[in-house]
Amino acid sequence: MALALGFLSIFSFTNSVPTGYADTDTIDDLQDKIKERQDTIKSLDQEIQQYTGQLLETAAKSQTLKGAVQVLETTQKKLSTDIKVTENKIDYTKLTLEKLSSLIEEETEKIAMSREAIAKSVVTLNETDDQSLVEVLLNNDDFSSFLNHIEALQQFGSSLKQGVENLRVSKAELEKNHAETAKQKGQLEGLHNELADRKVL
Repeated sequence: MALALGFLSIFSFTNSVPTGYADTDTIDDLQDKIKERQDTIKSLDQEIQQYTGQLLETAAKSQTLKGAVQVLETTQKKLSTDIKVTENKIDYTKLTLEKLSSLIEEETEKIAMSREAIAKSVVTLNETDDQSLVEVLLNNDDFSSFLNHIEALQQFGSSLKQGVENLRVSKAELEKNHAETAKQKGQLEGLHNELADRKVL
């Protein structure tokens, strides 16, 4: 009976692995901030389109002093908005990197827990390998305990299989997040260079 309880203990432990360990509120807060930046960038892009349209309309009038001044003012407004767009894209990318860092931490903890659960499962499995079905029956006080033991074994098998699957999924997610992090870092460097170029103009 004690061995059956051991199976159930590991079964419960392994099934707890998929639960996230990173601060969900923090990730949700970051996602909200990312959404805010996306909305701001979208609004600024629309503003830039308006300035571009105004520049096309006033291009023909640029031969006059008033027209030239109007083109210059509109160009300055567009450049200022371009800078705001780039700054918001930088903020957006930084927030995305922060979110990815939290997700990587979460997946790393999941992997560690999955490995620990699988290791405990393998140890328990080795302890029972030498026992025949008759020995298991004799080691239990009554038939009800024997059935509980068999049921625990079945749950143990499902638990071990789920633990291995959790580990596979977490590793795949971790690799994806690392790749996305590298991509976002490259984009961040490009945006910083873009911002520096725009401020020179």
